[in-house]
Amino acid sequence: MSKEMKVRYGEVEQAISSIDKTLQSVDSALIKDMASGTQLDLVKKLNEINHLLEETSSNFKDILTEHNQLVNKSLQDLKEADDQISSSLKMR
Repeated sequence: MSKEMKVRYGEVEQAISSIDKTLQSVDSALIKDMASGTQLDLVKKLNEINHLLEETSSNFKDILTEHNQLVNKSLQDLKEADDQISSSLKMR
């Protein structure tokens, strides 16, 4: 029983490229200092939450970028292995 795994390299590369383009357009800049100068606890909390959200967004972008790089590397390795196997089968 033979099982074949097919990878559509172009589609995977296109999806990664699309994610990268979307990441570049994500703007994590929120309102930096809402109602600066006021002493309301609510405003302070909102500023803290905005700061945390900004950090989280930045971290998410970094992780997703690293993930895309790893997927690209895996895709290249898989393609190289596929090419090597194909070449060795042709020699037989």
